[in-house]
Amino acid sequence: MFWEPCGSIVLGLNNEGRWLMINDRLAVFYEPHPGLLGCTARLPNAVKAVADELDGKTILLSDAIAKIKEVAELEDKTIEVIVFADAILLKVWRSNTDYFTHCWRVIKFRDA
Repeated sequence: MFWEPCGSIVLGLNNEGRWLMINDRLAVFYEPHPGLLGCTARLPNAVKAVADELDGKTILLSDAIAKIKEVAELEDKTIEVIVFADAILLKVWRSNTDYFTHCWRVIKFRDA
């Protein structure tokens, strides 16, 4: 299945080519971001704490996105929490620009 953000709704393109709303499905979360390892910018501590909290849990995908959005703040930056493939991503832009600065894979998930 291919995942695509659409505002606060996540759509999935199934094998038949149909778009489905998939936010409210149960998912098992695993492999949270390791922190500094392998990245050029540190994942915000509050987001790392939420990712660690979600590790091994089975909850609605929409609830996990909401938990991350609740703590995802960086001064003078525009933040977006999206789903891509099998992971929740945090994307950051400089405020009032289209300049994309960083993207982290916060945590992976699979169907429960």
